[in-house]
Amino acid sequence: MLFKSKNFAGTAITVLAASLIASASFIPSLAHGENVDNWPDQPISLLVGYAPGGTTDGTARIVAQQLSIKLGQTVVVENKSGANSNIAADAAARAKPDGYTLFVATASNAINPSLPTKAKYDMETSFVPVSFICSVPDILVVPLDPPIKTLKEYTAYVKANPGKMTFGSPGNGSSVHLAGELFKQVTGAEMQHVPYRGSSPAVTDLISGRIGSMFDNLPTALPQIKAGKVRALAVATLERTPALPDVPTFNESGFPGFEAYSWTSIVAPAGTPEPIVTKINLAMKEILADPKVRTQLEQLGSVPKYMTTDEFGGFIKQEISKWGAVVKKIDFKNID
Repeated sequence: MLFKSKNFAGTAITVLAASLIASASFIPSLAHGENVDNWPDQPISLLVGYAPGGTTDGTARIVAQQLSIKLGQTVVVENKSGANSNIAADAAARAKPDGYTLFVATASNAINPSLPTKAKYDMETSFVPVSFICSVPDILVVPLDPPIKTLKEYTAYVKANPGKMTFGSPGNGSSVHLAGELFKQVTGAEMQHVPYRGSSPAVTDLISGRIGSMFDNLPTALPQIKAGKVRALAVATLERTPALPDVPTFNESGFPGFEAYSWTSIVAPAGTPEPIVTKINLAMKEILADPKVRTQLEQLGSVPKYMTTDEFGGFIKQEISKWGAVVKKIDFKNID
């Protein structure tokens, strides 16, 4: 409580007391994340929207281990699978913006808000970009029979047989589904999309020939390609992937600029203090420069890449615009 004094000394004491009270009232706000020097002082949750064992989960666990070392606190991966990662994204968007809850966002999270089953979050306003981790190339694969051996032959077949070629995906609105839709829109070809509940049953039907093709994520398709169970026609990146150096790109096979890939990243709830975001981003810069980490990610079929927060924010805007335009042209008959 302040006291009153008629003399100068008393006034000085009053001012000093007021300053101390003001300083004391400011301390709690620092403890809640503004003071980057004290953060983190407790474990960090890294939410993943997919089940354990997949490519996204594997990437998250590599990153979590390295961030634990860099930040000096345990980073715990929490899997909240379902709804094409919307369940985890919704939970992350509602979390306290103190740096202790992070979300592993993927291309699906840039696509989901444009789908008929509108997501509850907005990638541009519900989150702040923290760090890009890696891209995950899509690759066009077909059964060994019939003997379509090149992208040129595949394109010629789908154009000569409207509606006969099928392409599978892990589900409506997935990045793999939209890669096929993008190909349809670029070529003007008529193809039939066959959605599955996950990649595994789609790949099984591809191997048996029940579906004619699939624009699959490279990490999922790679074991089947190497085992000689499916044939890779082209990878949907501008440059060939080190994992399959003999497989040409769409870009060099008559489709200049054609790109379709998923990606993995870290975002935080909107309002997370900038010093904390910067601290994580700089830690990720060191992590992604580590040759051992890069090798681990590349073995998953991914392409690691560092971005500043501004670069990553611009990338998210581009992805939302790109896939939003593709979604608008799709006639979704069934989507859940």
